[in-house]
Amino acid sequence: MKTDKLPLLSGIAAVILAGCTAADVPPPADEAAEKDYLNAGVLVQAMDILNRKYVDAEKTGNAKLFDAALHGMVSNLDPYSDYEPPQAFDRNQTRRTGELSGIGIVIVKPNKNYLHVVNVFPGSPAEKAGIRPGDAIISIGGTDLRKINLFQCQKLLSGPAGSKVELAWNSGGKIRKQTLTRRHVITPTVSAAKLAAPGIGYIRIDSFTPHTPEEFLKAKKKMDEAGAKALVIDLRNNTGGLVRSAVLTLSQLLEPGKVLFTATQRDAEKQETIRSMKLKNIRPDTKTPVLLLVNSFTASSAEIFTGAMRDNGRAKAVGMRTFGKGTLLNVVRLANGGALRFASGRYRTPSGKVIEGKGIQPDHIVVIPLRELHRLTLQMRRFPGEVRPKQKDAVIDTQLEKAVDLLSAVNPAPEDGSEKY
Repeated sequence: MKTDKLPLLSGIAAVILAGCTAADVPPPADEAAEKDYLNAGVLVQAMDILNRKYVDAEKTGNAKLFDAALHGMVSNLDPYSDYEPPQAFDRNQTRRTGELSGIGIVIVKPNKNYLHVVNVFPGSPAEKAGIRPGDAIISIGGTDLRKINLFQCQKLLSGPAGSKVELAWNSGGKIRKQTLTRRHVITPTVSAAKLAAPGIGYIRIDSFTPHTPEEFLKAKKKMDEAGAKALVIDLRNNTGGLVRSAVLTLSQLLEPGKVLFTATQRDAEKQETIRSMKLKNIRPDTKTPVLLLVNSFTASSAEIFTGAMRDNGRAKAVGMRTFGKGTLLNVVRLANGGALRFASGRYRTPSGKVIEGKGIQPDHIVVIPLRELHRLTLQMRRFPGEVRPKQKDAVIDTQLEKAVDLLSAVNPAPEDGSEKY
């Protein structure tokens, strides 16, 4: 945006917020600026007409119409760009940073049923109260949860740190009630680290936030200590997150200086190359065999991770073609507390492959039918790293099964059945 147009835009904003007409402001002398001014005047005129004559008055008002205009303007550019009003920005920023105020649980709500707890964050108020994955929350503050939707349930659970919330939940057939105090909680992004089979570690990364590299480092150390000689990294349903977080995590598995991806931005004179970094006090593991699990919901930074590992010969992928989001997003805060989220560039894998709209085809294709995908997603949260959990009607995780079989062929278990390598 050129600086010589800033006074004009400021004047337009003042006109809109004051509810005036374009004729109330003197036109600029510059011909090109005058055209911009007249177009803005049309917007102001349309807002004025809707404010005075639209049938549902509660749907109008300068603030609502202005937000809607920004939404329409930005979202029309591509599927990922949008305007975030102040409340939406705060909510989205929580997801981007992985930090929130609450009791520390992940929930789902099947139809008109109670809330089902699928994950509890370590050290959270929920864990300290004894809430466990598989429990059903019956009421929040006395409200029967069967009568409201998931969004309303989330609203009842959320609140500032230090505030209290009363819960009733069913744990193994026993009804328990307790008042919990909300507090600042860091959402774990590495949600599982366990042995999927003798000598084969399983690490699940749900998204990339500032905390992911440290969480991955701890998970990898845990697997090393457990005797893992090969590793499955599960990126299924990982819709991305912070690119820098993916770069720092990749730098734990690749030698410094390896090309991770290339980026092309609008005003850049040449393509930018992003490489793995030399991390302080961390020696990268460049030897342990790795397989990645991906599916059609693996996107953005998770696709950067997948492309970098594959193109550098560090890992192969098992599963289904990834989503295909090769867009670098920029978030710019606005004066009203909201933000513009827009595409500022596009990236390619180290070998030059385009991801946008194409995705990444895995080395070993294992398709899970759509009718089983939702059940498997819930099952993966409750029983991560298990091919076939010991529960009624369990879905066989054929993608994880394939990864374990491939790694077992590379690192066969000892004949005596021991887990020492």
